[in-house]
Amino acid sequence: GENPLWGAPRIHGELGKLGIEVSETTIARYMVKCPRPPFQTWRTFIKNHMTEIVAIGFFTVPTLTFRTLYVFVVLSLDRRRVVHFNARHLRKILRQYLAYYHESRTHLGLEKDCSVSREVQGLEIREAA
Repeated sequence: GENPLWGAPRIHGELGKLGIEVSETTIARYMVKCPRPPFQTWRTFIKNHMTEIVAIGFFTVPTLTFRTLYVFVVLSLDRRRVVHFNARHLRKILRQYLAYYHESRTHLGLEKDCSVSREVQGLEIREAA
């Protein structure tokens, strides 16, 4: 029909407005059954538009010096990557944190090594004089 998204309740209401009295059950009985929905499913929509969908975040970060940093982030959902990140001061802090996290911090999942593997540093034990 001309309005494939109209179901029996909608048609029943429109017919009632025209003064035609018929039960909703009768309308449903004579409607042409669609083998599949006349619209795309949510899963199909996401699949078709994944490359254009982004998540956007705006938040504040308080600092130890009582300043407030405003952060704006755009994340592409198709590859889960940051498309845009704007917070000049926070960038420096995050860079330092990532350097620590990848180069210094040990991880149990990496057999207590760092993400960027480093040699064991021996400790010099000084004898008491």
